Amino acid sequence: MNRPSRRWLSELAAGAFHPSLPALVGTVLVAAVLLLSCVTLLTQDLLAGADCGYFMADWKDDYAYLTCTVLQAARTDSPKPAIALIGASALRESIAGADYLAGLMTEGPGREFRVLPLTAAGLTHWEAAAIADRIAGRVQGMVVLEVSPGKMALPQGFFEDLVRQPRLALDSAAFDEEARLAGIALPRRTGNFFLDHHGFFSARPWAVLNLVKGPVVPGLHQARTWRVLSEDEWANAEASLRRRIGGYTENGPRNFEVMGRTIARLRDAGGFQVVLLESVRNPRADRIMRDSPECSKALTMYENDVRTHAETWGVPYLDITAEAELAPGEFIDTSHIWDTDAAKRYTRVLAAHLAAFMKNPQTGREG
Repeated sequence: MNRPSRRWLSELAAGAFHPSLPALVGTVLVAAVLLLSCVTLLTQDLLAGADCGYFMADWKDDYAYLTCTVLQAARTDSPKPAIALIGASALRESIAGADYLAGLMTEGPGREFRVLPLTAAGLTHWEAAAIADRIAGRVQGMVVLEVSPGKMALPQGFFEDLVRQPRLALDSAAFDEEARLAGIALPRRTGNFFLDHHGFFSARPWAVLNLVKGPVVPGLHQARTWRVLSEDEWANAEASLRRRIGGYTENGPRNFEVMGRTIARLRDAGGFQVVLLESVRNPRADRIMRDSPECSKALTMYENDVRTHAETWGVPYLDITAEAELAPGEFIDTSHIWDTDAAKRYTRVLAAHLAAFMKNPQTGREG
């Protein structure tokens, strides 16, 4: 290597690794410009108006997709009534597709519907309250709230974690009210969307590359890419089911109160019919829980409570796993359908019930 080249490399290294006032000033200026750009450009309106895929870290990024979809739904002024499906990944995988369900609903009541799949892995009833709060009064039609014994057994500590580190970038008075009722201190708010939800954006630094690569295409049928549980993994799943359901006795009543307030907020906003939908459960997983005396007791208590809750609030409650004739081999694990035909069968049964409720809101409390 000749001498001028060595000198050039030496000076480059010195500039890169030795601090200097110009370098410091330049770094601060670049950081300030980036921060100012984020503060002024990353707004609710941007997320509501842009393709959701621009903000997703990858095709499995449920919570970025859900955030944008909720903001878009709250902003879109459509004459079509909507069916909003709010729930966890079990609901996401059970529906054969939003267009498929919308088509079935059009055949039934004879009206055009749009289906809003507002689902994400592990979505809790607290987050469902925030979603319902954002679309209440802005979307007309039906809200399907997924319920499950596992969801209703979640401890308050889980909610505390969600308050500290929210997974959704949504400003919701309902979510804040639930935190206050639970005695959980809310983080300080600045009123700036980016600063108040900086954790949401900082968790997705590589999403900026989507500006070059193009928006990510979200996956609404992720279970089809998963591997079927081995017997050893089933043993771990059994233990996890028992641990979660075991907390229902302590946490269930409090969690149903949250669900009740969500229904009340939707009713107060008007224009919505609310339906409670039991989450699908692999018959094998159901048998596992019922074979455990402790889990069976908690499950029986939950089943009584959810029916009483539906009757108290005057909303239909659907548990259609058996009606859809779902078999263990059609599940990838304890609660996710992987079989396309099974998902279509389940969707057809759900559509038939929803169509009946649309025609006659007073149709039975339970399916």
